[in-house]
Amino acid sequence: KNGDQTLHNVHTYKGTESLFNTAQPKGSPAMSKEMPDEASIVKFSCDVHPWMRGFVIVTDHPFFAVSGADGSFKIEKVPAGKYTVEAWHTQFGLLKKEAVEVKDSGEVVVDFEYKGTEAEPNENKGELTGLW
Repeated sequence: KNGDQTLHNVHTYKGTESLFNTAQPKGSPAMSKEMPDEASIVKFSCDVHPWMRGFVIVTDHPFFAVSGADGSFKIEKVPAGKYTVEAWHTQFGLLKKEAVEVKDSGEVVVDFEYKGTEAEPNENKGELTGLW
């Protein structure tokens, strides 16, 4: 929904594929769109204001979290088993921890560390270059 008094548009991408590109003039009603069925990273951008962007992580399961300001996260009610846990950052990309074992009780600690030297992920490579 466009809540301000200027023209925007919602342009979404899955990789380099454009999913939809819809104008949002001031006062236009909220829109609803379908997301891909498979797990993916969907980038939202505004072609009118190229610094406006966001990401939606589409998953095929309910086990995810958004980290807090301090980087901590908690995923609850994960069934016992071995899993790959992934962390994704808009500037530093994807990190994975393989074979994380969850038991029937207790807590599992999984630490991720971005060093700041990682390559930009393909989802937003170079998109902010030259804007400021």
